[in-house]
Amino acid sequence: MAGIFAAACVGLTVSAVAEKVRLSTQERYVIDAMKDMVSNRSLRSAYANIIRAAYLKYSAKKRGNTRQVTKYNRELLKAISAMHDARADMLDVQANAVSLIDVIREQQDVAGTLQNIQADQYEVKTKLMNLENLLKDLKGPAPAGQGLPVAGPSLPPPIQLSTMSSDQHPKIPYS
Repeated sequence: MAGIFAAACVGLTVSAVAEKVRLSTQERYVIDAMKDMVSNRSLRSAYANIIRAAYLKYSAKKRGNTRQVTKYNRELLKAISAMHDARADMLDVQANAVSLIDVIREQQDVAGTLQNIQADQYEVKTKLMNLENLLKDLKGPAPAGQGLPVAGPSLPPPIQLSTMSSDQHPKIPYS
C-alpha cells in the first residue's frame, strides 16, 4: 500500500511542477517578445539618428561651415556607436530568448509526462482492483471448518433502514 501512495504522491508532485514550468516558459516567451520590441525600437532610433547626423554634416559641409561639420561629425560617431550598442543588445536578447519552438517543445514534454503519469495511474488502479478481488475471494464463503480465524467477535449484518418501517428502527442508547 505504501508503494501505491508513494506513486500517487510522485504523480501529483510531477504534475504540479510541470504546470509551474509550463507557465514560466510562456511568461518568459512574452517577456522576451517585449524585450525584442524594445531593442528593435532602439535600433530603429539609432538608424534614424545616423541618417539625421549624416544629413546635417552634409548640409554644413555644403555651406562651408567647418565648426558645424566637426560638431555633426561627433554626433554621427555617437549615433554609430549607439547603433552598435543597440545591435549588441538585440543580439543578446535574441540569443537568450525563448522561441515559440521552445514553448511548444516544453508543452509536448509536459504532455508526454502527463501521459506517463496517467498510464502509471491506470496500472496502479488495475493492481488495486486485483487486490480487492483477491480480498473478496478470501472473504467469500468458506467450507465449514476451513475458514480463516477471525479476531474478535463477529459483526452482525448491516441493517438496511430503507426496508424497515418507522416502528421497527432499532433504539440506540445514549451514552
